Amino acid sequence: MHNDKQKQENPQILDLLVVGGGINGASIATDAAGRGLTVGLYDGG
Repeated sequence: MHNDKQKQENPQILDLLVVGGGINGASIATDAAGRGLTVGLYDGG
């Protein structure tokens, strides 16, 4: 488990954060990752 100090020293920088993991969100995330972007996908479920 990471502690707060580790998170501050190594922050994860994303080029794109997609909110919603449905068909459109997943397609956008896949396309962006294929273009070399660092992508995060959040789905609240």
